[in-house]
Amino acid sequence: MWQGAQTAEGGHCLLAWPRVCIPPELGGLGIVDLQRFGYALHMRWLWLKRTGEARSWHQLPHEKESVVQAMFQASIYIELGDGHSDLF
Repeated sequence: MWQGAQTAEGGHCLLAWPRVCIPPELGGLGIVDLQRFGYALHMRWLWLKRTGEARSWHQLPHEKESVVQAMFQASIYIELGDGHSDLF
C-alpha cells in the first residue's frame, strides 16, 4: 500500500491512492477519491444549472474547469424541441 522506501521519515511517506480508493471487497480501503468526487459534484451542478431555472443560484457565475466542462459536454446531448430552452 505504501509507495517509496522501506523507512518513512517525516512527511515523505506517500500512499498509492489508486489502490487505497478501491472498494474493500476488491482489496482497498474504500476511501473516496476527492478529486473524482469533486468532478462529479461539479458536473451535477452544471446539470442542475442547465435543467433547473427555478433554483435560486441558477444565474450565479461559476468557475469553469476545462476537465469538468469536457466531461460534461461528452456526457450530454441536446435535443431541440420547441426552442424555448435553447439559445442561438
